[in-house]
Amino acid sequence: MDGRGNPRVAPGAKLPRTDNRRPPAHPRCLSLRSREVSLPRLIKLSHYRLSAAERAQIIACLVEGNSIRSTARLTGFARNTITTLLVQIGAAASDYQDRTIRNLTSTRIEADEIWAFCYAKAKNVPEPKRGEFGYGDVWTWTAIDPDTKLIASWLVGQRDEVDGLTFLMDLRADWRTASN
Repeated sequence: MDGRGNPRVAPGAKLPRTDNRRPPAHPRCLSLRSREVSLPRLIKLSHYRLSAAERAQIIACLVEGNSIRSTARLTGFARNTITTLLVQIGAAASDYQDRTIRNLTSTRIEADEIWAFCYAKAKNVPEPKRGEFGYGDVWTWTAIDPDTKLIASWLVGQRDEVDGLTFLMDLRADWRTASN
């Protein structure tokens, strides 16, 4: 047993079955399959408020590079709870950045765009979804101060003139010019 009361299992060892379901994917899950634990204690519903320690545990897993599914397995929280927390953290970080990053004195800013896709690549998006934001190609515009590694501005959108100008205008509002 480790310090948390979970059995230590050597890699490749067969896990004992506690019921007629598949064996758990992770040794920590073994204690969750025990018949002695009541079902209400296992379920952590998303409408319950998370404590600071629980939020920190979820955030730490995500920052370490775990997927939402693996974070759900490790922490015991539902994927919807983790996703909701992730959206709340993103909104709070964006609000904080909008309030605090003002009057930058950077001498150089490196702007770049990063391509990704949501749902499917542009050529594989079904006809009813074509042209709808969130399906196909998505671009993340970034402006980074290479000296401090501060991301001065960012925008998720399309690779077009409208989003390019929106991104640059946001960056301009944050940057202190010689005339200010």
